[in-house]
Amino acid sequence: RNRKLLAAVAISILLQAAVLYIPPISAIFRTVPLDLMDWLIVIGISSTVFIIIESIKAIRWKIDEKMSAEKGA
Repeated sequence: RNRKLLAAVAISILLQAAVLYIPPISAIFRTVPLDLMDWLIVIGISSTVFIIIESIKAIRWKIDEKMSAEKGA
């Protein structure tokens, strides 16, 4: 596992949260905190992309598996 990548992602999330939820920083960037409904929309839209990509991978894997089985038969 890539610890540097995980650390970079964690730092990125923390900085994003700071911009949204720490008043002096949010004033500089002119941002407002997201409420629960906003977060649900963000999670819903971003997870849709994840689900589509993973579905495509699963379909490709099944097709490759089937083609390999046919070649072996």
